[in-house]
Formats: sequence, structure tokens, C-alpha cells
Amino acid sequence: MLAATAAAVVAAAGLLPPASAGEPAAASVHVVLTGKALYPDGKPVARVSVLNLPSSTYVSLLERGSIASTVPDASGRYRFELDVEKGTRLVVRARTTSHDAGKYHDVYVGSGTAAKATYLLVDPVVAAEGERALATARLQRTGTVTLTTSVPVQCGILQRVNGEELSKQCVQTPRRTFTFRGLASGRYSLTARWDSRVMSTQRLTVKVRSGETTKANLEMEPSRSITGVVRNGSGNPLRGVAVWGYDTTGSGSLLRGVTDANGRYRFRGLTSGTYVVDYSGASGTSDAVRKYATVTTTVKAGGAGTTVKLNRTMALGGSVRATITPSSSETNVYLRVFDATGAYVAESSGWAESGAAPTVVVRGLKPGSYSAVVQNDSGTWLRRSFVVAAGKVSTLGSLKPTQAPATLTGKVAGSGKRDISLAYAKGVGWAGGAQVGWGASTYTISGLVPGTYVAQVRASTGSGDYEGKRVTVTVGTGTTTVDLAKATTVVRTRSEVTTRFSFRGTPIQGVAVGRRGDEFWHCGFSSSTGRGCALWPGQGWSKSVVHTQYFFEWSTPYYFPVKSPTTIRSASDLRSVTLGEVAGGL
Repeated sequence: MLAATAAAVVAAAGLLPPASAGEPAAASVHVVLTGKALYPDGKPVARVSVLNLPSSTYVSLLERGSIASTVPDASGRYRFELDVEKGTRLVVRARTTSHDAGKYHDVYVGSGTAAKATYLLVDPVVAAEGERALATARLQRTGTVTLTTSVPVQCGILQRVNGEELSKQCVQTPRRTFTFRGLASGRYSLTARWDSRVMSTQRLTVKVRSGETTKANLEMEPSRSITGVVRNGSGNPLRGVAVWGYDTTGSGSLLRGVTDANGRYRFRGLTSGTYVVDYSGASGTSDAVRKYATVTTTVKAGGAGTTVKLNRTMALGGSVRATITPSSSETNVYLRVFDATGAYVAESSGWAESGAAPTVVVRGLKPGSYSAVVQNDSGTWLRRSFVVAAGKVSTLGSLKPTQAPATLTGKVAGSGKRDISLAYAKGVGWAGGAQVGWGASTYTISGLVPGTYVAQVRASTGSGDYEGKRVTVTVGTGTTTVDLAKATTVVRTRSEVTTRFSFRGTPIQGVAVGRRGDEFWHCGFSSSTGRGCALWPGQGWSKSVVHTQYFFEWSTPYYFPVKSPTTIRSASDLRSVTLGEVAGGL
């Protein structure tokens, strides 16, 4: 029964295609595969499968699947009877159960004498008439890595040795120890992030062995830091204040933190430059700090290994509250606040559950005069003035937006994908945007409140990414037409290079090449003929990385090193990429 079933599955999978008119039928052979598949303690595994390896290209087995499977007997023995085309390349995979996932790792066995954790490390069985006894496939116990950093950090990161990220553990409160479990034996890299966005420059390689825990210590680099204590007017520390910072000098680093029980916060791993830091009770983690007004300051980071102390005192602020009539059921409503100069300050939103008018509150406002704009999802709006007093709530009552929204439209020059962003002319706040695709030239941003804004075009083309100038636009009632110029300031350059990928002299499907240390960009994975493309960044680089997520599970250390070219000095060097033998194992 098994042989007949397996043959039917093989035929359905297209391994025995019907011969075309005038062509002889493919030679079929009856193959018998036998062996044992065991856990490390000698018990039988849950399931054994046979996989077909196409001879014309290398493909991901995760996508191809098995052509036959069975459950071993009590001693772990299995037997497959298959009718396949002569010369078909076959491997057997021994699998664990979902209950034991993470404790053991699947293994593959072929014509050799040892089972491996990836099919690319075993010699396949070449189908021929007769019976073939295979080596015992014994599942591997997984290993564990415990990373300890010299100082507390926000994230611990596990990578393949080539730099591909496998797992990242991030915590709210920085700590020193991170544990990664369920790993196949092999070599891995470890690094850390000072916070969720600032990567450490330090990196180390460790060996993970079956069933063992590997301990690794990472000495963090000297760090620029900003630290301080946030207190109220009485000098008491404030716990739960959200502290935000961003670099104003070009790196775009966004810093995020929350004050602890002693009112203390810290940003580490900073680049040199000037930072704007916001202390927000309204965005904090407890009601006790939401009554304090937001404080903003600017600070310059010191030299490497230095710490700038930046303490702040927060005074009581006020709030504004409004109940807003929605445009329809199950939609959002918005409350936006502007100061006396017209600068955007803050906003909040509410959800119209079952059509009920939600009450929306904006907190953390300094005492003074403001205007509020309430708006619903249709864009209809209404403006009201109000005054904020310390420790008080200004209630605007029930408001129904009645003013028709405005629209900004026009032509945008250039090519590629263009993003148009619209910000308020004063203050830091996003007001709307639009995206223009390849071949299009017109943009439209609707749902606006008449006023003054700043528009900017960002373009992404095959040759790179570009930014346009910030343009001030005045939007009146109805429709305002403003044409926008081409984005010409270069952010990064690149070009798409047609590439042929090969492995062991054979085309390989489903890989892409990039550069370690940069965001991994690619322009599509290689096809069944090995044809793909690579993004040339316009400058020489080495240590190229092959993206391998379609070949190796996240819990394995394996990767394809680039055999050639070894150094990439021009786009032409990327036209042919040869992958070296699978690396990362012990």
C-alpha cells in the first residue's frame, strides 16, 4: 500500500511527467529506502519523509515539501518503496513532534554515513533499481546561548556569522543577560543594541554544541551618553515620564526611554551631534505623570566615553477635552491642538464604537491660549479656542465638525516611486501625504484644514533615493493646486545589476546578495535558472552577504559565503556570483 501511495504522490508532484509526442517515456525505477530514525535516547522519531532534490537547480525544501512520509515502528525502523525516474536525487528527513519543537533539531540523511541538520550537507541517494539501507538518522539536541553584556543594554541579538539576524530580544528596562534557546550546533555571532535603534559596534562569535549551554560575555564599547533625573516642582522624582530624543545633525537616530522609580533616564550608544529631547508626562506610563506639561530642550552629545547630565523639572500642565461627533459608525475622530502662534503642539484620537461620539483628551499642555481643531474621518472639521490653566481640564463640550475639508493637488516632476509628505508649517507634526507610482505624475492630498503647510517630495528609483526641497504651501478652501519639483538631493545611490547565482556549478533559486552592516536591500530573489539582480550602491565593498531565509531555518547557523567575487569594486563585478560551500557548522 505504501509503495502504491508513494508512487501516486510522486506522479502528482510531477516527478514522472508524461512523455511528449514522439519522445520515449522517462525510465522508471523501483527504489526501496530503509533505515532507522531515533531520538538521542533511542526512541523512534515522530515522522520520516522522503524529499526530492531537482537536478537542474537548488531550491528551498521548505517550499517543495515531501513526496512520501511514514511513521517508524517501535524500534525506529522505516521503509519506503518508491517508483521514481531513474537518477532522481532523494534524501530522508527525520522530524520531531510539535511538542518537542525547540528541544531537538530535524536531521537529513542520504548516501553518506552521518545525518546533518541541512540537506545541503548530505550526499543524496541517486535513484536506481533495488534496495538501499541508509545510515541511522539520529535527531540532534538543540543548544542554548546565554549572552551577558558588560553593561545593561536594551536588546541582545543572535546572528549567523555572515551577519544575518536570527533572533532579537528587547526589553523595556535595560539588562545584561539574554538567553537564546533551540539552536542547532554550529557557530553564531552575538551583538547588542544600546536601545531599540542604536546598534553596538561590538560582536563576538560563539560555538553552540548539541545539548549544551554556551556562555558568552560581550564587552561593550565606550559610549556617549545623556542621562538625568526628572522631578516635579517639589523636587520629587517622577516615575514613568516618557523621554524622547532625536538627532538633529543627520543620522536620524530616534531615542526612547521611560524614567525609573528614581526619575532617572539614560540614552547610550549615541553618535556625536546635537539632540532634541522631549519629556512627556502625557505619553508616560502612569496617570500620576500625565498631569505634567511637556518640556523640550536641546543638548550636544560629548566625546566617546563621555556622559552629559541633563536634569529637568516638570511643572503642572493642563488638558483639553472634547466629545466629537463622528462621520459614521466605527471610524476615528481627531483632536489637534495649536498654540497662540499657530504652531502644532499635540493631538489625540478616539474610536466611534457603534457610532457613539467618543470623548478625546489631549494632556500635558503648558498654561496659555490655544486653538483646537476637531475632525472626523471624512475630513470635516471645526476650530475652537480655549485657555489652559495648570492642573485644570478645559472642556469644549460636544462638537460636530461642519466645515468642508480642503484638497491639495498638482503635478509632481520626476520618475520612480514618489512620496509627498505634508507637515505643519510650525511645530513638528505630520498633516498628510500621498504616493505617486511609476508612470504617474499627479498627486492628491485630501481631508485638510485650510492653512499653511510644508510639502516635501522623496523619490525612490532604480538609481537611488532622493529628497526634494521643503516647499511652503498655503491651502485655501476647496481645491488648491501646487506643482512640485523633482527630488534631486541624493540620499543614496544604487543601480540594479542583472546577476547569475550558482552553487556547486548549478543555478540556485531563491537567494539575494547584499552588504553586511547596511540595511539589506534587494531587488528580488533569483529564479530557477539562477537569474536575479543585485543593488550596486555606487562604492566598493567586501564582506558580501547572501540572504538565505528560504534555505535554512532561523535556528540553524548555516549560510552561503560568497566565493566570488571576493571584493566588489564596480557594478560589473556583480554580474556573476558564485556561492561557496555551506558554512556555519562546527
